[in-house]
Amino acid sequence: MVNGLVNSLADEIRRDLAPVQSRRDIRVMERRKDLRKEDRRAFRDAVKATDENVTAACDGFDALETTNPAHVSVLFNIGLCRESAGDLEGALDYYARALEVDPGRDYPTDGLRRVRSRMRAEQDLAKRTAL
Repeated sequence: MVNGLVNSLADEIRRDLAPVQSRRDIRVMERRKDLRKEDRRAFRDAVKATDENVTAACDGFDALETTNPAHVSVLFNIGLCRESAGDLEGALDYYARALEVDPGRDYPTDGLRRVRSRMRAEQDLAKRTAL
């Protein structure tokens, strides 16, 4: 019984002190509904490019924002690009804009939660390394 308590306490302390690495399979939004007809092929090409050339995909999504500034998939995917590039403030902005366009959508809500969690973790790490 004592060993069980000690192990449980050790696991809890370890989670508080040591960083945890996780891998998540995060997908782009592929929804094209309400996308300008002229832009559907470019959007599809950008989605396809995510498998092979993330930079090209992100450039494609950025280009689509000009003609589709209020399309949830375009905004979310740009947010995802910002997040993967480490621009967490930019990612928050795009995820929030995607939610304004389509409130309650899971992808942007999860993105906001994920980025805020990452920002808190980075702040905690900075505090601990400053000691």
